[in-house]
Amino acid sequence: MDFPQAFVDFYGEHGISPVRQDISDLEKHFQRREGLYRQLGLPALCFRGRGVLEVGPGSGHNSIHVASLKPRRYLLLEGNGEGVRQLRETFERHPRFMEGTEVVQGLLEDFRTEERFDVVLCEGMIPFSPNQEVLLGKLTALVSPGGILVITCVDAVSCFAERLRRLVAHRLVDPTLPLAEKVAAYDCLYATHLTTLRFMSRGREDWYIDNLVNPVLHNAYLSLADAIGTLGNDFDVLSSSPRFFQDARWYKEIVGPERKFNERAVGQYWQFVHNFLDYRLEFVPRAPERNRELYTLCEELTLLAKAFERTRDEAPVKAMGPLFEALARNVGEFSPEHATLLLDVSAMVRDPRTAARQVADHDTFAHFFGKGQQYLSLVRDGEFGSTEGGGQMPKVVDRIAPGVDSLTRGDF
Repeated sequence: MDFPQAFVDFYGEHGISPVRQDISDLEKHFQRREGLYRQLGLPALCFRGRGVLEVGPGSGHNSIHVASLKPRRYLLLEGNGEGVRQLRETFERHPRFMEGTEVVQGLLEDFRTEERFDVVLCEGMIPFSPNQEVLLGKLTALVSPGGILVITCVDAVSCFAERLRRLVAHRLVDPTLPLAEKVAAYDCLYATHLTTLRFMSRGREDWYIDNLVNPVLHNAYLSLADAIGTLGNDFDVLSSSPRFFQDARWYKEIVGPERKFNERAVGQYWQFVHNFLDYRLEFVPRAPERNRELYTLCEELTLLAKAFERTRDEAPVKAMGPLFEALARNVGEFSPEHATLLLDVSAMVRDPRTAARQVADHDTFAHFFGKGQQYLSLVRDGEFGSTEGGGQMPKVVDRIAPGVDSLTRGDF
């Protein structure tokens, strides 16, 4: 089964779309999204009057911000039926953002159009796919020359804290329990952890389902460096969130073979990636070879955690001990506190009885969250022009992508 369909099947099996955001304070929600796009180098004028495609918008809570910026055409492609239903409800509650917006239910790999878009957005979908290059190829083909692509990246360091929580959860909670009972058990373990995230805008239940239960989210990663390497022939890096790419060159030097936007970005990524381990902290740049070792150790521990989750065999758990120790030595070079935490978690994994008493009350673990998703914006080579096709539309409509089961038609 391919990756997008696996995502859709998991959500469909449980009738969920666990990507909802708290938008009770719409102004604050819009400020969050505006802050994201500012970091990515996309002020409001990059959307106004433009053709915009969003792939995988889920419940649409983030989409209404884009719609509020008044794109000329805004197409939303969503494969999950429950996501489409919630998307419809979101826009029904905010009808002033409906103009010019169209929804298509379908998967990216089934989507066919001759249209090209000035801005293409795709959050939270590509990193865990085993078919990353195929999906990225589909996305890039939809970007007009000079247009902007925004994707999210997740790597072995940035989500390591969350993978540790998943490992501990699977050591302590019976995987055969019904979903609601598992979520309740996870809440006993991690409610104190999530309350440390002062600006968290996602519900705890959705977080548990997507991070601790969803089997698809245990697949491959897509680091910023890998994404740039895959897209680098046709796209140049614009910016990222968190923004850490720096370029102090005199602008007149940035010509011909000296442009090297992508090469500079990848080089700085490997000096900076240890900062993805904990969202609260910022360390000075580090030798790339030490960060490559850090990355490899996080990746190897995650693979062992995946093996344990799949087999429930103790062998992967036993193999984790030396890796935890090596990782603690590496991390101790820039954060002794995190090194101690890693050894504590290693003990929890070895002895679940001890972990059951310690997890919720472990203050350092409770505050330990990685930088999770990183956003990357890139500019496609070529002259920026208006989007082909797609005129002004008076209201939101639904239509069905080829090869997808029918959906009840109707305006939001």
